Amino acid sequence: MSIIKLLNESLISVYKNKELNEGAEDHPDAKTKCVTPQALADDMTKELNRINTAAKDRTKRGVKDIIYHKKQIQSVINKEGGLDVDKFKTLITTSPKVIFDKNPKMEKSDVGASQYTVNTGLPAISGIIYDEGEKQFKHINTCPGAGACQLVCYARKGFYGMNDGKILKLIRRLNLLWNDPEEYYNMIMDELEPLAVKLKRQGRRSGSVDQLVIRWNDAGDFFSKKYFEIAQRVTKDLIEDGYKVKSYAYTKQAKFVNLGSDEFIMNFSKGSAPKEIAQVDIEKVKYSDIVPKVLFKKVFKWKGPHVVKGEDGLPVFDEGGKETLRQLVAKAYNVSVDRLKYQSELPSEEGEKFQYDVIVLPTGDTDIGAQRMDVQKTFLLIH
Repeated sequence: MSIIKLLNESLISVYKNKELNEGAEDHPDAKTKCVTPQALADDMTKELNRINTAAKDRTKRGVKDIIYHKKQIQSVINKEGGLDVDKFKTLITTSPKVIFDKNPKMEKSDVGASQYTVNTGLPAISGIIYDEGEKQFKHINTCPGAGACQLVCYARKGFYGMNDGKILKLIRRLNLLWNDPEEYYNMIMDELEPLAVKLKRQGRRSGSVDQLVIRWNDAGDFFSKKYFEIAQRVTKDLIEDGYKVKSYAYTKQAKFVNLGSDEFIMNFSKGSAPKEIAQVDIEKVKYSDIVPKVLFKKVFKWKGPHVVKGEDGLPVFDEGGKETLRQLVAKAYNVSVDRLKYQSELPSEEGEKFQYDVIVLPTGDTDIGAQRMDVQKTFLLIH
């Protein structure tokens, strides 16, 4: 099946059919579809059967399928194949313990920099909620602007696709955000305010205050205007209270990337749907693009399908591979070699706006380029 056909049949069109709901009062622009308990049970049973199939014979999860974990399914599906509605509702609507995390990639971004980065996300592409107001389950499109990125979405693979706790955490965040956005904001402030205070106190003693860097959407996207406004409000309130704070996010929606600022840095994804790309002046915004493996497979050392890693966790280049890759990316994406840097080559102090473009290696690299306004184009080597 061609990419064009796949995308036309995917979430971009699924959420535009006659079953589309207006969404909750707080999220009227969100794309949702009601789903019955029996339909949920059927979906979960199908996924359980897929998981229980031998790996060599197992089909891939559909690009728009909700991610369920085996233990979650087994806890709410009875022997007859029906759904324990109350148990499942409680499972997904229990309040999340935290909204923000700190992952290894974010920690790498902080090394050698006067900053402390935290991140948050939602289920990628599609999630399941229970609408407390309407008393029904719904599928929700969490990445309304997604295009070709659906085919390679890292947030539906690996750790995100296999870890039971991670999956449930993202689902619970989505349910709280949907049903009680004000409490979602309050939980965020309860987490981030004390952290900002701690950084300010440490700075008073050391003479230099670390900046609190907030990454939104390490999975998922701003599925509604309300969600984006919460992210803006958090950033604005912390800055106005005197804390050194900066937010950044990747998005596949033109209407949000065009609202970016120095305090809230937006990175537009060129994996967006064509209609979104058409609304963006690509030379005037920060953006990221995914570099396919076919372009860089000959510049690294490989062990089977996996790149060989050095002690620093970064991929090991073949002799001359580093400069070869720089030339290949420059030619493929029509950018100047002089502007094109590896993230480790960026100076510690930010330069002028859109002074550089960066290459992000497929493993062990940081996310620092997306956090800086002197970087315009980010080329993400596919995992």
